[in-house]
Order: sequence, then C-alpha cells, then structure tokens
Amino acid sequence: MTDPADHPVGLRLLVERVYDAREIRGKFSAWHAPRLNRWERLQVVAGAILCERLRPVGIARRELPSGESCWFGPGIRWRVRGIDADSRIAVAPHAGPAAEADLPSPARSHWLDDPERLAVAGEGDLARTLTRMREGTSRLIHGRGDPAAAVGDAFRRAGGRFTWHPLWSEGDRYIAWTARQPEAITLADYLGRDHALIEAALARHRQGDPHGLQWALFMLERHMRLEETFLFDIYRRQGGSARRIAELEREHGLVREDRAGLTRPQTLRRFWRILEAHDEKEESLIYPYLTGAGEEGLLRAMAFPDD
Repeated sequence: MTDPADHPVGLRLLVERVYDAREIRGKFSAWHAPRLNRWERLQVVAGAILCERLRPVGIARRELPSGESCWFGPGIRWRVRGIDADSRIAVAPHAGPAAEADLPSPARSHWLDDPERLAVAGEGDLARTLTRMREGTSRLIHGRGDPAAAVGDAFRRAGGRFTWHPLWSEGDRYIAWTARQPEAITLADYLGRDHALIEAALARHRQGDPHGLQWALFMLERHMRLEETFLFDIYRRQGGSARRIAELEREHGLVREDRAGLTRPQTLRRFWRILEAHDEKEESLIYPYLTGAGEEGLLRAMAFPDD
C-alpha cells in the first residue's frame, strides 16, 4: 500500500501504539494521513482488517491478516474497514529527514502529474467531453463558460462515480481536475481529494511550477469558504462541537494571514505546518459527520461557489 512502493531508509521510530477493534473504529475508520515528513507503519497484531488507500482515481484495497504490515508515506490517506471483533493493529509513526519536515514533499505532486490536459470550447463541448470519459480516467480541463450544468449531468449519468475539482477560475475561464471514478464517491472522499490536490499544487510550486501557487491559493480559499458557509453548519447540526468549529475558523484566519508571503521559505514553512495539522483535524474529526449530506451536498461542493 506504500506510495512510492517502498519506504526510505533512515526513518526514525517516534512511537508505536496498539489499538483494539473499538479504538480502530474510533480513530482509523475515517481518512487519515501521515503529515509533514512522517511515514507510518501499520501492522496487524491480531485478527484481520481491510485497509483502504485514497487514490486520485479509485480506492486501493488490501486485506491484511495477522502478522502482515504495510507503510504509508507523507500525505497518503488511508483508513481501516472490515474489522474483526478481535482485531488489533499497531501503528508506528516514523520521522523522515528533518530537512523535509517543513516543506511540501515533491512526491505529493503526483496527483497533478498524470491527467491528460484538454481544452473545451464551451459548455456543450464540456458536456460531450464529460459524457465520453471512460471509467478510471482523469482530465485537466481548460474551459470557458459555466460548467455547473454539465458537471451535474455527468455526476448523475455516472451514478455518483464522478468528481470535479476547480483549480482556478477568472471571469468565464476555468481550469478543473476531473475524474470518472470506478465507484460512487462520498463527500468525505471528495474533500480528502480536494486537500490532496491543494497539497499537490503546493508541491509543484516548490518545484518551480509557475501555476502551482496560483492554483493552491485558489483551491484553498474555495475550500475554506465551502466549509465556512456550508459544511460546518452540517457538522453543527449533527451534534458537532461549536468550540472545534471556532478553533478551525481561527486556523483559517492564520492560513489567510500567511498566504500572501508564500514565496518566502520561512512563511511557507509556518503555513505548511498549520495547514497539515488543520487538514488532519478536519478529515478525522469533522468530515465523518457529513455522511448525511448525500448527492445534493456533493453536487453543491463540486459547484461551489454557486453564487
């Protein structure tokens, strides 16, 4: 389940903890990722589990019996399903090179490395393009006009096996990452992929991509506004903590304060640490509450901002 396929040498064990079935359901049933420069080793101590990894297109699955283990690199989102009553796992975070802790790893850029780039002439051309996409493929779409109707139609025709993530827009022009997924997605899947695409754009910025920072800042502001105007309300109605929402909104403020200075390495390092901790809180503590949003919630997230 590792990505890349093997973990690097020289990792330093930080701590190892064993979780029983009840704790696994509480902590690892939602998407979770090693952050900063950390890697995580997952080992099955007793019973068996089904381990899942979120990919740009699809979800990789692997059954792990007792004694089996796998590694996850920085930013790789994984979760545990198919838990036996006697299942126990050991999770051991390891630190990589200290020099990599404060900046986005180039390995995270792979989310934006593979899609075929495609220009569409207008809304009709976009609708035809999305309808013809094969299952398991992704595209980087450059287009003009309002994509909302075509996106909604593609989502429904695909039975929810479709995702659309705006990377940038100005006037009637836009760039979006889209994929025809092999299975229906959830709102938590969508938001986890949105985080991963932001991280990929920041990694490309660090590599000198002239569009990386522009895309990252656009996606990040869109994502925070989506949470503040829509998602946090769902979380609150489902019994979520008002104190936790206030904490996350305070962190949104810190992110916004730093974003103008991300060409400076010191500011980028501070920003990256805040963002990594913030995203992990959201994916593990907030997004599991959003299961009731359904198709309407997913479509609103894809079309946002819809004003």
